[in-house]
Amino acid sequence: MNRFPFNRLTVLFGLLFLTGCFGFGASDDVAEPEALPPASMITELTAKDDTEGTRVTLRANGSVAYRVFRLERPDRLLLTFPGVEWDVTIQPQKMDRALLSGLFPMDDTGDASRLEIMTKGTPEYEVQERPDGVEVLLLADRSVSQEVGPHLRDLDAVQ
Repeated sequence: MNRFPFNRLTVLFGLLFLTGCFGFGASDDVAEPEALPPASMITELTAKDDTEGTRVTLRANGSVAYRVFRLERPDRLLLTFPGVEWDVTIQPQKMDRALLSGLFPMDDTGDASRLEIMTKGTPEYEVQERPDGVEVLLLADRSVSQEVGPHLRDLDAVQ
């Protein structure tokens, strides 16, 4: 008669389960998402208005290094992209968006390309890196709507 209430096979499966041999245990091998290689070409340039402001999106064939400058007279943001060219289909665009009047991509003579984002005034902005490009959000100026509100209420009180 067997002294143990479990047979050897049950004990072996129990130990294997506890040690993670079936893939249930923790593993030191964690898959990190692979970064895209550096971009050589910007392939798409779009702008659209949304509830936060005006969003300018650049898509590339890899990750994009960039620098941003705010310039005046006229008001604009300048983004430079070292080692990246523009796709030939991307052309300058004049537009009438809430905070934007134009996008002007340019290839510099040298190792960088640039984008001039012609703004209406000097809106605050955020730059968000994407795995395949960059997104610039021109934030809607909330102080303008706050100034308009009290004037409208004053007019209602007069009538």
